[in-house]
Amino acid sequence: MKSYLTYTRYIASAVGRLKKKEGFTLIEVLLAVSILSIGLLAIAAMQTSAIKVNSSASYLTKRSTWAQDKLEELVALPYSNAKLDEGDHGPETTSDGHTVEWNVVAGPVSDTKQVTVTVTKRGKTIQMRFIKADLED
Repeated sequence: MKSYLTYTRYIASAVGRLKKKEGFTLIEVLLAVSILSIGLLAIAAMQTSAIKVNSSASYLTKRSTWAQDKLEELVALPYSNAKLDEGDHGPETTSDGHTVEWNVVAGPVSDTKQVTVTVTKRGKTIQMRFIKADLED
């Protein structure tokens, strides 16, 4: 009986020593890694989305810039310039492959022209309009 009692005390002592050891259990480590993985996947998805949005914004900015450039060029021309004759004009191709066209129609009041500038690339289009008045008198 003594050997059984000694054996039981030895096991209890060993269990007590194991309980006192510091560290993480395998389950705790797996749970922490799982939570970290889910967080990293969410961040990766957000990063991918941000890259797509930035790319789209870049293309929109380029189209807007080309439209604004053409618009300013046409505004600076005299009212009687051939580029401001009624009808469709262009297309002109920019250095980075955008297509610029403009349309001139009679304006809403006499001695005015409404000009619509259209810039297209890869099926995406942006338009800007302005009214040109005859101020040459």
